[in-house]
Amino acid sequence: MATRLLLIGNDNNTKDLFFDKLSGDFSCVTSSKKSMDLKWHVDAFKPDAIVYCMLDEDEKYFNSLANFRREVLGSDRHFIAVGSKDEIDAFQNMTARCADIQIFDPESAIALKDSIKDAFTNPLKYSGQNPGPSVGNQQQASSWNDILNQLEGEAGAVRKHILVIDDDPLMLKVIKDYLHENYEVAAAKSGSVAYKFLEKRSTDLILLDYEMPDEKGPDVLKKIREIPGMAQVPVIFLTGVKDKERLVEIVKVKPQGYLNKPVERQALYDMIAKVMPD
Repeated sequence: MATRLLLIGNDNNTKDLFFDKLSGDFSCVTSSKKSMDLKWHVDAFKPDAIVYCMLDEDEKYFNSLANFRREVLGSDRHFIAVGSKDEIDAFQNMTARCADIQIFDPESAIALKDSIKDAFTNPLKYSGQNPGPSVGNQQQASSWNDILNQLEGEAGAVRKHILVIDDDPLMLKVIKDYLHENYEVAAAKSGSVAYKFLEKRSTDLILLDYEMPDEKGPDVLKKIREIPGMAQVPVIFLTGVKDKERLVEIVKVKPQGYLNKPVERQALYDMIAKVMPD
């Protein structure tokens, strides 16, 4: 089984290496740095490690990441920082060494892969000074409820939430990259994962793959409509179907709209504006 990595941070070039060059070695999903989003992805995806792809990171997230590491991730899973030495050092100094593995400026996808695989075998080699999983900071750690309360306000104004359901990790990445600057985005790789998510929290819009291997989109839509509070949430199908007869089948299921794959960014935003106006 491929090592599962949950990718966070601003360095999209490094994240692209995982999806474009290293998909055979690692199974990857992206998340925002907010603990609510992180916790959901950790529960659903069960990663072996979080990889913080660092580039001009906002220091306001550092303490919440350290608390998340301590309260949720624990010491049995790695927290890997990838980036420049200066930026990683600043992060480590402000979080009492949250990252137990440090990888400085990998020169290539192969170098990144080799470093991560080696780090899983020899973590002390990549830990820097004062090795170990300690993530406490100088103030006493907040309780998990305190952390959640802190995160409710860390982004300022509340943004609308979109749930993307697709079995293709690359499609999930593309859609999240399109939307993350303007919406809160969660990703589910199957209907069963989406049901668990929707039992715990709501969403404002669902982007749903029409054809998935375990459950087809129409079947997933039917079950979602049966979840309390979900009957009126708009759904947009994502589909590779082009012929008219199949498109008629999609329309019969009564989604609020559909988009052909590959999904174009502007077409996606136009459709969202149509079915989920401000």
